[in-house]
Amino acid sequence: MIFGGVGDMIGKVKKMQEDLKNVQKELSSVIVTEESGGVKVAVSGDMELREFKLDPRILDNKDIKRVEWLISDAVDKAFAKAKKEAADRLRKVTGGLSIPGLF
Repeated sequence: MIFGGVGDMIGKVKKMQEDLKNVQKELSSVIVTEESGGVKVAVSGDMELREFKLDPRILDNKDIKRVEWLISDAVDKAFAKAKKEAADRLRKVTGGLSIPGLF
């Protein structure tokens, strides 16, 4: 009876590994966007910067510190949103089990 339980567990682990690989593939096509004062950033679910746009009017701003802050804010928010999306999708596969190295 013990060996049957181990076999079931191994099957479940293999299924979870397969599901995790599929989710990781899907994440490359998941795109989240964030905007901050004329800065638009798009990041994929696998944490790749896909798009970065500036409204031309932002370049007229003489306050370079403000422009830098807007860029940083948009990038930070986009990556946070992408990370949350990835974690949510992976959590569905793992049933909430925390696996080191996965977001």
